[in-house]
Amino acid sequence: MPRIVALLLVVVSVGTLICGCGRGPTSPDRGKGDLRGTVLFLEGDFMPINPAGTTTPVRREMRIHELASKSSGVVPSGTPDFYKHVNTRLVATVWSDASGHFQVALPSGRYSLFSVEDSLLYASEGDLSGHIFPVEVHRGASTSVVFSITYRATF
Repeated sequence: MPRIVALLLVVVSVGTLICGCGRGPTSPDRGKGDLRGTVLFLEGDFMPINPAGTTTPVRREMRIHELASKSSGVVPSGTPDFYKHVNTRLVATVWSDASGHFQVALPSGRYSLFSVEDSLLYASEGDLSGHIFPVEVHRGASTSVVFSITYRATF
């Protein structure tokens, strides 16, 4: 009898691997991919000669919007990299943990990623087309990013 139980466990385990039914909570949902990342706060001098800056993982509210561009997708605040409002649809909100890590399942597509800093939205990176912190998520795959908050850093 123990051999039958062991054989049954092997069959169930192999079947689970083949069908993908045993995915843990960190795996993307069916039909979705996931966006995972680390949020870092940079402060101080990062100039090449005698750098003295610090990089710290931080807990932040992260907002994922449909892809936004500087030309039409946002309302600027008057301070570089800060925005009063994003005109594209808010798709998800997620918090990074104390280690700066976050993860969220999303449908395939292109998105813009922002951190919430007081009452404003922040993103310092973009692409050559003017999109603000663009990320692309693919079905069944994980997309990893590092989101650096650099408004208190000198480069």
